[in-house]
Amino acid sequence: MEAFICSPCCGTKRNEEQCRRCIYFKADTPRRNYKSVARYSTQEMADSSDLEQIANIIESALARLDQNQDLRDENIKFLLERLLDAYHFQDLEILFDSEQDREHYQALVSVIETELDEIPNDKLVKILAAIHKSLNRRSKGSREYLNFIHHFF
Repeated sequence: MEAFICSPCCGTKRNEEQCRRCIYFKADTPRRNYKSVARYSTQEMADSSDLEQIANIIESALARLDQNQDLRDENIKFLLERLLDAYHFQDLEILFDSEQDREHYQALVSVIETELDEIPNDKLVKILAAIHKSLNRRSKGSREYLNFIHHFF
């Protein structure tokens, strides 16, 4: 919300969608450990043209979201975590920080539903988790991962 709010109103009007960026907000649900989601190893990804092709489809969609090069790695991480929320944790409702995040998420889901519709869910999740791991490994807090995938797509 990024505005001053008095303590009584904060206590009565607090909700995750509006307050998640506030340093005082604590979500009712525990934080998810995305690093613990089963994933394909770097070697498994490199050894399988099938897995590589699926990852390429997802990563090229991520690169297309960054056409204006105005995103940061943290934006992509957020989107990958929402995809894991939906496909791994089976969340029925996905919350977003902005309308742009919602639109980007829908664009990714559309790619998955049209181009990867025959991929089993467990395989998709392991690939998403592998991409998430790759992002965490490459990113130093700016655009390192995005710059990396732009070289290929």
